[in-house]
Amino acid sequence: MKPAGNASKTIDPAIGYDSPYDISKFGRDMIYKFEHATPFQIKIKAYVGLAYVDDSSSGTPYYMGADLSNGNYPLLYNLNLKYGNTIATDELILPFASNGFGVDSMIGHLPIAGIGPNIYPQNIALSFSSSGATPEELELLYRAGKIYYMSYEIIDSANNLVANGFVNSGFPSGIGSFGTLPSNWSQVGFDTNFNRELIAASNSKEIVVTDDLSSFGSTIPFNYNGNNYEIKMFSDPNIVVFQVYQN
Repeated sequence: MKPAGNASKTIDPAIGYDSPYDISKFGRDMIYKFEHATPFQIKIKAYVGLAYVDDSSSGTPYYMGADLSNGNYPLLYNLNLKYGNTIATDELILPFASNGFGVDSMIGHLPIAGIGPNIYPQNIALSFSSSGATPEELELLYRAGKIYYMSYEIIDSANNLVANGFVNSGFPSGIGSFGTLPSNWSQVGFDTNFNRELIAASNSKEIVVTDDLSSFGSTIPFNYNGNNYEIKMFSDPNIVVFQVYQN
């Protein structure tokens, strides 16, 4: 498999969105940070899918050289859709960490347990034992996957559920069908889990989920014992971040 075309990182100051994704980084390591400084245990599941539109194989089941229709990609090619299918990871638990917890994962384009050299013992790697994902699907996600959104549960020290829901991956609200679609973005389709709109950047080919804030956004506030906290996903040209902090 080889990357297709020339691209750059997704940097769009007109709408206030930056990310490290570009199709020329197919197969290259990226940085994902998971961090919080709260008196909670945080349980998360990532919903991951293909990160890019492959224009070199437009209108075919091929994606970066892989034939998605050959039976080895039943989840990523569900309903014969090349884009929009996501796979849920196993539950990942971030420990109670009032004094702070932070881990950078730098193994793979998407960090997946059991694939690639785990040369950074502190890395968090995502696992998929309950998903039914095939080895071929995991290998493709390891080389060209991204987190579209995550589910979360916030648990206090008495094992009470404080907050739960979904958080978007950090794309600004009010874009696409919820507002104006900029000329350097185009519609890709809809994800098959929540029927949320997918659009892609013209240069980087990155796929993102648009958001209207009526379902779930990329910044989620919650209150506990009179204190305000915030769940957030965001990115910059170098890193993708999930964090929970007290305001």
